[in-house]
Amino acid sequence: MEYDDMTSAYESKGNKIVVDAVTLDSLGLKKVNLLKIDVERGELEVLKGTTNTLDITDKILIEVRKELEKDINSLLRAKGFKLVKVYMTYDNIGNFLYRRAL
Repeated sequence: MEYDDMTSAYESKGNKIVVDAVTLDSLGLKKVNLLKIDVERGELEVLKGTTNTLDITDKILIEVRKELEKDINSLLRAKGFKLVKVYMTYDNIGNFLYRRAL
């Protein structure tokens, strides 16, 4: 199985960490019942790498920060998902549950 060549960098308090990364689309999945996304402000980038995977996904549980809420909601609605539940945590962060609209 070949993966897309990617790297991801995370910087905190002057420390930079670089890791190899792949898109979910590059995994060639056939069916996804639940996709859980919590990547510390990288949720929108993850979704952009799941264009085909979203087509075979039933539900998504995603951590959403207030500043990304509109963009994430728009992208998922355009892919046929409906927001069904929000669990607010702290600092304007919530866990949003989406499911494929019927």
